[in-house]
Amino acid sequence: MEPGPHHSQTAQSLAEMAQFKVIENDIVMADIAAAAQQGGLIVPQILVQLQIPWVVPFNRYQQWADSPALPESDAARLVAKLHRQLTDQQCFYLQKPGHASSVDSRRSHALAAKLQLQSASPAAGATGLADFRFRICNTGEATWLCRAGIPGQVNLGCQLLGPDDSVVQLDFARFPLESPYVAPGSAVKIAVRVKRPEVAGEYYWFDLVAEQIATFQQSGHCQPVDWHPGA
Repeated sequence: MEPGPHHSQTAQSLAEMAQFKVIENDIVMADIAAAAQQGGLIVPQILVQLQIPWVVPFNRYQQWADSPALPESDAARLVAKLHRQLTDQQCFYLQKPGHASSVDSRRSHALAAKLQLQSASPAAGATGLADFRFRICNTGEATWLCRAGIPGQVNLGCQLLGPDDSVVQLDFARFPLESPYVAPGSAVKIAVRVKRPEVAGEYYWFDLVAEQIATFQQSGHCQPVDWHPGA
């Protein structure tokens, strides 16, 4: 994440260079792209995003939501705002060529996994707790972000369901994976400890979650694991 090609000429940069004797370089994406290719990387991918929100009245917002396309005047203004902000903050990705996935877990269509429960038992020396061991294999096309702290981070999730299969607690527990990322075709193991259900008939539903993106079950390419006490 870097500022744009005219960063060194902004008032803030000039003041910081004069006061603190620091260097505020311009970041020219053409130079970055050329250096990346020279170093054997693929052409950078750029995340284009609006940095400054646009506040609109409800009636106009509702008009946008109800229409198949934005009115021409609003669309032109939105494009103009995007164009002005395009190089204010450049977010770009540099990747190696070859078999490395260029898609990560922020893309729900590429999420897939095989979730295997290897063992489940009462926690030794701890009343009311249960220990679980899972093997998790990334069977999709996306590299999982596991320690990023951003939307798309993949965790093992646990829901608490009732005897009639109703959701008692949607986000009963979350467990981070130990690897910083999990590449397609790779597998990880995880051991977790969960508080046992207090109501007869309640049970656990384990699934992988790409935070703020989707559960893997929603992607249609993962079979969750349910566990009933005493099973």
